[in-house]
Amino acid sequence: MRRFAVVGAAVAILAGLFPSITGPASSAAALSPVAGSATEYQALGRIFPDPHGCRDAAPGNSPFAKGTVCAADFLQFDELTKGITFMEESFPDFVEFYRLDEDFDCSGKQVNDPDQGCKTALSAGLPQTLPDAQGSGFSRDKRPLYLVRITDERVSNKDKKWFVFPLSIHGIERAGVEGGTRAAEDLATWGACEAEKAPDYVDCTSPDNEAPHPLLEATPEKSITAGPALEKSVIYFMYPNPDGWARGDRSEGAQFYQRYNGNGVDLNRDWPEQGYTFRPYTPWSEPETRSFGRVLQAIGPHDSSGDPKWTGGIDLHGQLVDRAFSFTLIGGSQRPWDKNQRILQTVKGAWADAEARLAWSPLIKANDAPAEDPRLYGVQWGTVWDTIDYTVTGALGDWIDSPIGLNADGIDNEMSLSHLVNCGTGSCYDQDAEQLHVDGNKSLVYSMINYTLKPEDTTFPTEGRVAYLHNKGFVSEPTDKFESPPKFTKLPPQKDIPRFQLDGSNSYTHEFKVKGPDDGVYNGGITVTITCANAQGVSPCALSEARLERKNPKEPNTQGEGDWETVNSYFNQSPAYVQGGQALHANLPLPGQYRVVISGAGPTDVFTADVDFTTEKGWPDPGQIGYKVTNMKFWEDLKPFVKPGLDKITPKQIRHTNKWKRRYDTVVVTNKVYPKLALKLRKWVNKGGNLVLTDEALKMLEVMKFIDAKSVGTSKHYAGYVNFATRKKENTYKDRLSQKINQPGAAEGGAPAAGDPPAGADDEIHRRQTYEPVPLNLAIQNASGGDANNSPVWWIPAEAYKKARGKQRAVGSTGDKGHISYGEIKWGKGRVRFHGALLPMPTDEFDNPFGVANYGLTYAGYQMLQNLLTWTRP
Repeated sequence: MRRFAVVGAAVAILAGLFPSITGPASSAAALSPVAGSATEYQALGRIFPDPHGCRDAAPGNSPFAKGTVCAADFLQFDELTKGITFMEESFPDFVEFYRLDEDFDCSGKQVNDPDQGCKTALSAGLPQTLPDAQGSGFSRDKRPLYLVRITDERVSNKDKKWFVFPLSIHGIERAGVEGGTRAAEDLATWGACEAEKAPDYVDCTSPDNEAPHPLLEATPEKSITAGPALEKSVIYFMYPNPDGWARGDRSEGAQFYQRYNGNGVDLNRDWPEQGYTFRPYTPWSEPETRSFGRVLQAIGPHDSSGDPKWTGGIDLHGQLVDRAFSFTLIGGSQRPWDKNQRILQTVKGAWADAEARLAWSPLIKANDAPAEDPRLYGVQWGTVWDTIDYTVTGALGDWIDSPIGLNADGIDNEMSLSHLVNCGTGSCYDQDAEQLHVDGNKSLVYSMINYTLKPEDTTFPTEGRVAYLHNKGFVSEPTDKFESPPKFTKLPPQKDIPRFQLDGSNSYTHEFKVKGPDDGVYNGGITVTITCANAQGVSPCALSEARLERKNPKEPNTQGEGDWETVNSYFNQSPAYVQGGQALHANLPLPGQYRVVISGAGPTDVFTADVDFTTEKGWPDPGQIGYKVTNMKFWEDLKPFVKPGLDKITPKQIRHTNKWKRRYDTVVVTNKVYPKLALKLRKWVNKGGNLVLTDEALKMLEVMKFIDAKSVGTSKHYAGYVNFATRKKENTYKDRLSQKINQPGAAEGGAPAAGDPPAGADDEIHRRQTYEPVPLNLAIQNASGGDANNSPVWWIPAEAYKKARGKQRAVGSTGDKGHISYGEIKWGKGRVRFHGALLPMPTDEFDNPFGVANYGLTYAGYQMLQNLLTWTRP
């Protein structure tokens, strides 16, 4: 991935600005000061003082820092418990601190008695060096899972907006925890001060706390204040990866944060998602994701159908370093126009606030600074692909956004200098970098709350009236559930297989028998938990891969024995984090002979493993959730917002009636060719109509004889996009079809990152993604997990386009600057406008257990569509 390739050069540039960024951490450094009492609070001026808390607001220091001392280290896991417990005691009307295994049952419902809590709602557990209590194998340090709620509890939660902010789901990315935790304290403090409910040791007259306090401290003229915000909002902060966090705590004797949980699983690939799903990630297989997911879905608001309906959330991440210090990522989903507008209002508001809030740092350059300036832009926003050059399945931000998750306005954020390799191995703490993390994440949290509580403009103006040609047909799959064990069965699961060892003496293989009803058992699932010899969770065994295999007796090999078939394998995303655990999951295992085998192990590696048989599935594979989808649903969803109006029209109406010719200024043909309508539409264009062709409908240009036959081509890409450049023009942002594309702070996909060589003449550096592949079930990964290109784009070769009948204009290209995918042909008094990558039909070609969306238009795709539809007949 591009951003990882530039880290060395970028860090070298930054070393002169932040000298300690590349230096090793001092093992003798003091732990971060956290207040757990009134006396400590008075000494620190805050429960969680900021990294610049001890500095004044002189140039080079943050004017927004809170506290009277400077944080000296990353927050330690146990310090969080101490600080949030005291925050709850200090502001009881505004703070609630939850521990999932004590406060919620296994269905996610809140309980009053800790003994009724779900005892499995703990982390997978960081592998430990010492053997367990029985003196065998290696133990797991399972950690509590915490939620913090901030709201004005004196006001009923009815009709409030509900938000969730996950902090550092990747344990190595500390920015989320550092900024989000302090944002929670700000909100509680400001709310209590405004309500005159703060304790005496909190100075509500100080600039840090004075009431009423604007949420957006850097852009207060656009801000509501904290009191009304907490009266109208319920805000949760969650800590999803205690294992990855704890491995880096100095208080634990280790200094190596981990991306994964204790099972070696990337928790940001473990969430169910509508559309293409990479099944080796086994969504919701991990205790952290299942536990948080069930609780969030149970405690929040629900729609009339009983499905979760939260308001918004931002998953706060960190990254190595890139062309911008912070990337605000608009995830992939079926996003109706009003949702698109809400999210845009949030991300653009957050950008404006963060640009002002981060300006104190010598690392940050202004948005209009030249690319040659070695500093970083403050913030860029856009789709995940346009910002960080790749996207994923199973991301928490997409689950928050998805109708099968929280059905909220979901966003992600990546913040630079918040990653393991900033200082080689270990963990380094730089007060300047961490203050940027705190300031940047506060802008994000406060902006989402602030702008969601303000009405957004949801009008979709087109000047003239629009009709879309209705295509028949849909893509569908029936529901085919991968059933749980029948409820009527009273058979118990098979007894667990006690811990066993895998090493060179047994060729890292262990066979066992899975039983069935004939043996008096019924197994819903198998979970194999593997722990390697390690030092506080750090292990060289990360280079290996575990597999669960079953012998197939129906397909004997040449020796007359059944071949071993892989049931599940550990998806080792990267060995760079030297993880000490692996996990395997299988559902409804057929009786027979099985084995656990590890490949790639070194001659001295030693593993222990546990095989657990469960009544429930090993991971909640739904089999196939049925769906019936069509891109025509997009136009139905858009209709309520279009002014002056949007109507459906059929091919029959165009062929056999004439009223439509006078009624509509624009007619859209979506992704389909109608040869029998060509002549009539051509004449209508000549008299002043605006014909818009999308995706495969570009072939209408051939049958309408605007271009030569067989001129339109198609190619498949990672996602649908347009590059705003042609062979004639370096960029086309000034074209009328490019209005509002090059907005302040908006990311251009493919732009060089910090330390990259300058772009070449043929590089596509003005890319804007137009539709998302994942919701449409267009695979972005191949079977081995590598990138895959399956998103179709239609285009016209530049040579053929030059010969078009009518005055042609090229605006954008795809795959090659000679492949024109966005443009216009003037014909008589009218226009034919086209876009090759907007609304393709969803597909059933790839794996989609959780169903498929109807469309996946991005914010840029919406803007281009609006530009195409804006027309009034002369």
